[in-house]
Amino acid sequence: MNAALNSRIMVVDDDISCLKAFEDILCPEFSLYSVKNGRDVFKLVEKIMPDVILLNIAKSEFNGYSVFAELKGSKKTRDIPVIFISKHCDVQNEKTALSYGAADYIRKPFDPDILKLRIQYLIKSKNRKYLLLERKLAETENRVQAEFISRVSEEVRGYMNTILEAAHTLRMSDCPDDAKDHLDAIDAASRQVLRLMECVPE
Repeated sequence: MNAALNSRIMVVDDDISCLKAFEDILCPEFSLYSVKNGRDVFKLVEKIMPDVILLNIAKSEFNGYSVFAELKGSKKTRDIPVIFISKHCDVQNEKTALSYGAADYIRKPFDPDILKLRIQYLIKSKNRKYLLLERKLAETENRVQAEFISRVSEEVRGYMNTILEAAHTLRMSDCPDDAKDHLDAIDAASRQVLRLMECVPE
C-alpha cells in the first residue's frame, strides 16, 4: 500500500505561489493543509495532527525556527517530522536547520518527484516506528499478564495444598462422621482446583 494514501501534509509558507506549487504537486496523493501565518499553525496542527510538516524557514511574519521550537516543545506535536523549506542554497543554512532537529531540508526550487519521495520516506519511517512501538507494548502487556497469572497460580497452589494438609490432619483425628464428609468435600474441591491450575501456563 502506498504510504501517501490518507496522509496529511501541512505546508507553512507565506508565499502564495509556493503554496500553489505545493498544492499542484502534493494534492493528487496527499491531504494538504496550507498555512500562511504562525497563529494558524498552532490552531490547526493539533486538530489535524499532520504526518509531515513542510516549514519555510525565512518568513516575513515569524521565524520558522521559533515555530519549529514550539512544535518540538509540545508532547502532542514533537514527534511530527518537519521538513525545512528554504531558498538559501548555502550549506551552512542546511547545517543549521538540521542541527535544530529537522527531519529533512529542501532548497527552493525543488524537484517535485524528490519532494514526494522524501515525504513518503518520512511517512513510512514514522509508520514503522509506531508499528515497532505497538509491538513492544503488546509484548510488554503479554509478559506482565503472564507474570501475574504465574504468580497468582503459584499462590493458589500454595493455599490449596495448605487446605489439603489441614483436611487430611483433621480426618486423621477423632472427629464425627458428618465432619469427615465435609472434609472429603473440601479435599475433592481442592484437588479439582489444583487440576485446573495445571492448565494455567507458568
